[in-house]
Amino acid sequence: MFIDPLLHEPDLAVLPILLRVARQVERRIAGLLLTEFALKRAQWRVLAFACSHEAAIAADICSAFDADRAEVSRAVDHLEAAGLIERRRNPDYRQRPILCATQAGRALFERASARCRATALALMGGLSAQNRQSLDLALRSLSGRLGGPAGLPFG
Repeated sequence: MFIDPLLHEPDLAVLPILLRVARQVERRIAGLLLTEFALKRAQWRVLAFACSHEAAIAADICSAFDADRAEVSRAVDHLEAAGLIERRRNPDYRQRPILCATQAGRALFERASARCRATALALMGGLSAQNRQSLDLALRSLSGRLGGPAGLPFG
């Protein structure tokens, strides 16, 4: 990993740990979504975005998750074929349909969200309230310094 040499810098040693923990958490959640709900990471992101926004378009999803257009397009096609989202005509821009979650998509999102939330709470359960608050503030600050939002979207 490109950041491994930083392990020997006392003030920077947290960065490789942060990257490793982020990957582990993401793998844990992605594995849960795949095994329990048959949703790949990109499909989950598209479904979550469509359930959280009145009118979602693929370009907004790409921006929110820094995702590849082809990956989002494949996820949209899969979710539409599964009856979890539908494309609606965009009155403002014909070439960019509005993506809307169906009732089945919203129900799946609610079940999967609850399961992901329970898993995340279990992971964070070993931290005191003070440690969780400190971690939250530190990560939001770091995200802001990197030009990202202070409140991160789902994931």
